[in-house]
Amino acid sequence: MSASPTYVLSIERAKASLQDIISALSMPDHATRLTEAKNNAGNDMMMYMQLVFPLATQIQQDVIQNYGFPADREGLLEFTRIIKMLAKENEEIAQMDEDLRSLLIPSMVLTYPQTNTN
Repeated sequence: MSASPTYVLSIERAKASLQDIISALSMPDHATRLTEAKNNAGNDMMMYMQLVFPLATQIQQDVIQNYGFPADREGLLEFTRIIKMLAKENEEIAQMDEDLRSLLIPSMVLTYPQTNTN
């Protein structure tokens, strides 16, 4: 059994990769497809996971391969792990990571059932 490969991402390349992902998600074709998927999912988190996340994952995988990561699930997981680690050390990466998350993860609107108290 061989050891899994080790990926290295410098601070500057991490910033560039995050900017490239954010830019890719904002490209007109991708943005339109993501908006459509989000609208179709509505407030249903399961639908969001089925419609939005796979599309967003594919877009991210297309970008991270330019930074030496495999364009697959494991590559994206490793990329994300490295970004989280670097975000602890670098405020700009932390902010960019937060910006990326805000593009992908919906803000949850909690609704509470109406109670009739007399």
